[in-house]
Amino acid sequence: MPYKFPSDVQELVSHCMAGGDYASEDDVLREALRALTDEEEHLRFVRDAVAERQAGDEGVPLEDAFASIRSKYAVTPET
Repeated sequence: MPYKFPSDVQELVSHCMAGGDYASEDDVLREALRALTDEEEHLRFVRDAVAERQAGDEGVPLEDAFASIRSKYAVTPET
């Protein structure tokens, strides 16, 4: 499906297609939207984590985190 992109966007789309990674404008657009969706998901995760931290969640003490990892992977602590 042909799209009417602004000239700067059309130049990027054409460059992507010329590299051989994409066969059509649809492929470029599909991949761009997938990447955008992934980025939005990552940003949402970070924002939620920051909000949780700012809400006063102190998290797990470091020694408890190490103990959990040692237990999970059957690692003995170094002395």
